[in-house]
Formats: sequence, C-alpha cells, structure tokens
Amino acid sequence: MCNGRGHIWRYSVADLWLILFSIFEVALKIILIVNFHNLSYPALVIFSVTLVILNCMNYECAGHYFIHTPFFVDDRFNGLFSIFNSIAFGFPQTLYRTEHLNHHRYVNDFRNPKTGKTNDASSIYRHGPNDCQPEPIWKYAAFTPVRQDAVELVRNTPKRLRRILFLETGAVMTMLAIAAIIDFKLLLLLLFISWMGSVATHIQNWLEHAHADPLSRMTNAVSAYGRIYNWVWFNNGYHQEHHYSASTHWTKLPTLRFKLPPPSRRRVVPHAHFWNLKR
Repeated sequence: MCNGRGHIWRYSVADLWLILFSIFEVALKIILIVNFHNLSYPALVIFSVTLVILNCMNYECAGHYFIHTPFFVDDRFNGLFSIFNSIAFGFPQTLYRTEHLNHHRYVNDFRNPKTGKTNDASSIYRHGPNDCQPEPIWKYAAFTPVRQDAVELVRNTPKRLRRILFLETGAVMTMLAIAAIIDFKLLLLLLFISWMGSVATHIQNWLEHAHADPLSRMTNAVSAYGRIYNWVWFNNGYHQEHHYSASTHWTKLPTLRFKLPPPSRRRVVPHAHFWNLKR
C-alpha cells in the first residue's frame, strides 16, 4: 500500500530513523542475552547503562511518536512494529499507548481536592505533598513504574487492540523465558534494565511538566530548544508544541513554536529539559 507519494510511510520517511533506533536497541539486547556468560562485569555494566538510556529514549521518541503518528500506511506493518518494539521496551507497546493517551487527555492535572486523585495516572501531582505541588522527582521516578495498575491499563485498552496486546505480551514473555532458561541472573538483569528505563522515562516526564501550568493547553508542558538536544532526541524538546498538537509529526513540531505564547508567558528552559530542575 502507498500514501500517494510512492511510499509505505504514512507521514514521513524520516520515521525510518525511529525504526532503526528500535532495531538497534533490540540488537543490543539480543547480544547481551546470547553472550551473557562471556561478558565481563564491566562489559555488563556498559551494556546495562546503554540499554537503560536507549530504553528511555525509545519511550520518549520511537515508541512515543508511533502512538500519535503510526509509521506505516499498512496497519499490518504497524502491528509488527508494535510487537517488535515491545521486545525493546520489555513491556507491551499497546499498554504504553493506553497509559500515554490518558496522560494526553488530562495532561498532568492537579489533584482533585474532593477525591484526592488526579485523572492523569502519571501526573507528577498525584502523590505530591498537596493538591498542586509536585511529588519530589526522585520519589516520582522510583515509584511510579511500580504504581502502574496493569489490570486497569488492560481494561482501558480498546477491544480492537486486545489481539495485538496478546501478541506483544507473548513476545515479551518469550524473551524473558529464554533469559530465565539461560541464567536466572540474566532474567533479573533484563527486568532491572526495563525498570530503570521506566525510571529514567519518568524523570524525563517530571522535567517535561514541572513548574508548567496544567490549566491551559498552551502552558501545560515545558519546552527546551537546544539544537543538539533536539537533534539527539528527535525534537522532543518541543514538548509544549507536542501537547498543543499531538497529531503533528515530530519533524514539524518546530513550526508550532510561534503559535504558542512567548516564553515569558510559559515554561521554557535553556538547552535541555535537565535545566528544569531549577525553578
């Protein structure tokens, strides 16, 4: 199938870079699994740190953009990528989709003083010291991955996606079963890498929303316009732009910058989101 331009790509051939990124992560994970008993401790540390970084970037870039702008015209190809990227995550892509769309629907909302809850299950205010003060970044990042209600995520996943979710889960469990057969310590290492990747992702999510105003779709996220940062992170620095128009392809996000209020009226930090640690 094609989109009228002679391509299989639904939006842009630039998405090939995101697919290659996912392939690279899975390849490194396979190398780790196959060579586990032959790798020295320093090599295992290097592999582990690299995979945690890649896992975080996958959540923020490849897997993330795939949710909003699926790569292929043919949904069969999208399904195959979804299964493949679940292996990269160590977690089903479809459950990430359910969680992330909830985040976009409610965008890091304040805690409701009557219910004591947020609508956004990943809101940085959900377990904060009060209704409109964020949880400390270290606590939010460490505990949010284990606070996720997998049953609720499955329940909120559309029925039309349950089949692909089943296949994704099977792919992840097969990888973990192979790791357990090779060495139980390898299984623990893969689970640790996946958990740390999620921790790093939640650090990034905190930085992308802390000190922003969640009451307006023009001010509910944080942007950072460093050129190198956005080149490495596939324009993820344009985070307010992304929340303003999530259906805009990642290559076009910079064009939305001037449709938003000036930096003096919203949260923009220099260089990269890391600078949002400071008020």
